[in-house]
Amino acid sequence: MATANIWVAASDGNIDAVTAYLQGGASVNAQDENGYTPLQAAVSYNHTELVQYLLAGGASATLSDFDSETPLHFCESVEIAQILLARGADINAKNADLRTPLDSALDDENEELVAFYEANGAVSSGIVSEESASLAQLQAMMEAQENADGHNAVDMD
Repeated sequence: MATANIWVAASDGNIDAVTAYLQGGASVNAQDENGYTPLQAAVSYNHTELVQYLLAGGASATLSDFDSETPLHFCESVEIAQILLARGADINAKNADLRTPLDSALDDENEELVAFYEANGAVSSGIVSEESASLAQLQAMMEAQENADGHNAVDMD
């Protein structure tokens, strides 16, 4: 059985289909053209049971995609974050943009996950993604930089 749809099956939380792909020869750590793994797909869609199944079958909690994003960067729930951390995930792993899982949770405004990460030693990179940056955030960053280096920030009011 080809591995072409194992990521869709994992995104759908379809354990039976994922099992069939694995029994057909697909790797539990198979990566698509972007390096995305079935575990990342299951984590992205908050499929706790499938996350546990994949990890029990040998999926790596630390394997990153080609943007250096680990499963924790895709995490949406404290429960799954706890599972991944128990399997060796790095709470401060940095992606290609030097952003951490905490930064992803901040982008998603996931207060529960942010609090969990912070309580467990997570550190924000301080880098705001273009997708989530508000005008107020950008202005605050510029003002902070002005205070740090003595240069003038552009007044955006």
